[in-house]
Amino acid sequence: MASQYGSSRREILKYVAAAAASFYFPRIVTAAPKPKKIPTISHVYDSIIDNTLNYFQHRHGVSPKRNLIKAMIGVETVSTQDAFRCDPMQIANQGDYALDVLVSRGENTTLIGDFSRLKGKTKTPWRNKNWDYSSSNMDAQASIFGGIGWLYHKAAVYSTRLKEEEGVNNYTIKKGDTYEKIAPSLGTTPESIRKNNPKVNPRKLKIGQIIKFRKAREVAVITGWRSWDNAVRDYNGGGNPRYLQEVLESKREIEK
Repeated sequence: MASQYGSSRREILKYVAAAAASFYFPRIVTAAPKPKKIPTISHVYDSIIDNTLNYFQHRHGVSPKRNLIKAMIGVETVSTQDAFRCDPMQIANQGDYALDVLVSRGENTTLIGDFSRLKGKTKTPWRNKNWDYSSSNMDAQASIFGGIGWLYHKAAVYSTRLKEEEGVNNYTIKKGDTYEKIAPSLGTTPESIRKNNPKVNPRKLKIGQIIKFRKAREVAVITGWRSWDNAVRDYNGGGNPRYLQEVLESKREIEK
């Protein structure tokens, strides 16, 4: 009987000790890390954004919303106020190629707009684990114009079409001639020669045969537009897999 009582007493004391420990020393729960906070962008760049969007909408008849651009700026410049002040759309960072392409008129960007205002703008170097904006002459207005232009470039669907001049010329076939061989020297394309000689079999050309041709070339054209969400996703170049999601979250915050 005494041993049974002693055992029960020990159990009671053990229970009381455990309860006291939980009261005085509560279990510590580690909180989940908070997601990166994207700042809400003020209205400081609204007029620049609006003027730039009006320029591109006048050229193409399509336009993203202002708040989408503001959300992109918020995500692009979340790390530093210098980025917001000097290059809010981050087109001039060393290692990125957006500024180079726009200035050199590459990748059919001449169809998007006139980016001559970006000539002379310099890249921002990476020094001491930070972007050194003191070594770049990029400014907010040029950055926003170039950034929105780059977004349009990422949204554009490009193709080619044949552009022919009006005058019709004659050419006399020589030995060994093919449409592919003579087209460059005539300033035209094999497609154009075929188009202007519908009754001629190009596989059975005869020496002395006269064919017609027009000066012609293939030119790039914009045939359509992808969604702005897809364009935003590609704007970042794959550096941040959550880029689109962060931009859309920032846009929702702006629109609250």
